[in-house]
Amino acid sequence: MAVKSAAAPIVLATTGKFVVENAPGSLTIGGYDTSRLTPNDVLFSLSSQTARKLVVFVQGISVTNSNGPEQLLPQSFSALVDSTVPHLWLPTAACQAFEDAFGIQWDPITNLYLVSDDQHDAMVRQNAEVTIQLGNSLNGGDTISITLPYASFDLEIGPPFVKTQRKYFPLRRAKDETQTTLGRAFLQEA
Repeated sequence: MAVKSAAAPIVLATTGKFVVENAPGSLTIGGYDTSRLTPNDVLFSLSSQTARKLVVFVQGISVTNSNGPEQLLPQSFSALVDSTVPHLWLPTAACQAFEDAFGIQWDPITNLYLVSDDQHDAMVRQNAEVTIQLGNSLNGGDTISITLPYASFDLEIGPPFVKTQRKYFPLRRAKDETQTTLGRAFLQEA
């Protein structure tokens, strides 16, 4: 994914905890590893808003599992790309589609999607992939699709957020469009 600014093009490249067996490792300090990039012609502009510099338009979200592909996004929206948060903050309707697709439940006490061991085992067996389609507008134009394996969502959380270490799905309900964010769960695969 490339980002353009008035000064010069910037390439946004991240890596995360997802590990592919028998794949070469990569440590990059102060740059990016071109061997990990998928060439594309989509450029994203930096916003003039100080608080929301890198905003993209999410045109589609789908999940592919043993049941085949399923669309999870009822309506396109803009989202901040932010490495300081681990979650995907999505509109409530999109979160409810994730609930149906993955069998997860919103916990109103923690405001998280906590996952039981049985749910986790079922999701690992399902081997689902989530594809997020991004563009420079709400509809149409050039797009890029980023595919996230279930392992990107296989996270744990502990005290002080919950009493004991638990598995959770890094999805949060955005109250409005100022909260919609693609965090590290997205960036580690982008």
